[in-house]
Amino acid sequence: MRSTCESTNENLGQDGNCDDESDLASSLLDVTTIQSEQGGPTLFDLARDERWEDLLDRLENTPPNVVRDQTDASGDEDDSLADTILHVVSGMERVPVKVVEKILSRILTIESSIASLRNGSQQTPLHIAVFSIPERTDVIERLYHACPENVQARDSLRLRPIDIITERIIMLEEVIKYSTREEVDWDAMIERFWESVGVLVGASKSCQCSTDNHGGEPATSPLLLHACLRSKDVPFALTDRAMKHKKFQLELTDENGDLPLHIVSRIVPPAQQRARNTREGDEMDEEDDINDDGEGDFLNRILSSYPKAAAHYNKAHQLPLIVAIESGRKWNSGISRLLEVN
Repeated sequence: MRSTCESTNENLGQDGNCDDESDLASSLLDVTTIQSEQGGPTLFDLARDERWEDLLDRLENTPPNVVRDQTDASGDEDDSLADTILHVVSGMERVPVKVVEKILSRILTIESSIASLRNGSQQTPLHIAVFSIPERTDVIERLYHACPENVQARDSLRLRPIDIITERIIMLEEVIKYSTREEVDWDAMIERFWESVGVLVGASKSCQCSTDNHGGEPATSPLLLHACLRSKDVPFALTDRAMKHKKFQLELTDENGDLPLHIVSRIVPPAQQRARNTREGDEMDEEDDINDDGEGDFLNRILSSYPKAAAHYNKAHQLPLIVAIESGRKWNSGISRLLEVN
């Protein structure tokens, strides 16, 4: 965290010389007023007390660099481990989304993104939000759009926001399995978790059915399954659960007319890719071909769940079989199965 002198000088345009007592007093004026207002609450106090309107008023009159740089050291001996105000509100269940928007708007007046805004655990505000309030899709969406690259940012434990929300979904599934609390709408809660996943994976919000939609959801649902299958950065455990939770999307096409089967047919499965890398580009003999029946490859599972997909043409007038051949899949890594279904 930068010193008070550095952050106030940036705002006041001074030369950074803090030796002069009068200059120092002038430099600290704005910060001390914002922090205490003669013993009054700080930004962090207002947030903890959920005094949202007062917090909005204070933010309006707070220099952007102070909003960005101030950290809450209460409870931390080392203030370098403390959170910024954006970290704090991003973990609060009842925070109004307009508060998050106001903080972001103040910071983004002096920054192109919030990519460097991390606490002592190397967590971005997005890390905090997906762990503490994964059901708050509105907050997560604002943080994501302010800095999409933070989806892949790793904290001190090497976890990305997409890893954290995967763990939260797994935990929620276990809670639902054993809970006896009938007053909680568990279906609605896990659906909100999945909506947040859709934000993180950049799921498209337009689709159409290739056949009759028997899934019970509107054809305008975000194509979360498509996005999970398409991205190599999505954890296997998350895609595996998307296959179950969003099974109806096996029948939906994206803007290119692709079904999920087209998408996985376009991806060379991991075992075949490793064999290709080992041989350093040499052609594989047919008897050495890889039978990729599971690890990281969802082709067989999709065919078993929705075999009609094998006969579906996309907008380029390609069957999944053609897509698989053009992508370099081998006989035992999908080609034979696609021919069999056809």
